[in-house]
Amino acid sequence: MRRLVPLLLIVWFATGCFVLDEIDKGHAIMDQHASQERREAEAQKKAAADKDEDEGGLFEDLKGQVAAVGGWIEDASEQSPAERDASDTVVSCRIGGRTQFLRKSDCRVRGGRPL
Repeated sequence: MRRLVPLLLIVWFATGCFVLDEIDKGHAIMDQHASQERREAEAQKKAAADKDEDEGGLFEDLKGQVAAVGGWIEDASEQSPAERDASDTVVSCRIGGRTQFLRKSDCRVRGGRPL
């Protein structure tokens, strides 16, 4: 019995080393394949980016939309108070239990009650 316990411990730890070696080999193989897939994915991204540059860019349409919105904001901010609707005055507005000061139309849009 005295010899059996140390023998079992040696077998137990020796088997563990074998398992760890196999796990390390498996990780090395996985790293090799992952790096190949990564290189292929990067090549596809680069090809897609080159294609987008040839077509004028992916964000050209978005830039045009931003410019249009920016123009609308400038036009709206340049209006004088006389050009705005006279009935759209600033009022106290009750929204969700809080009182805010907004224009009547903004208060209604936000679901508030003009006071």
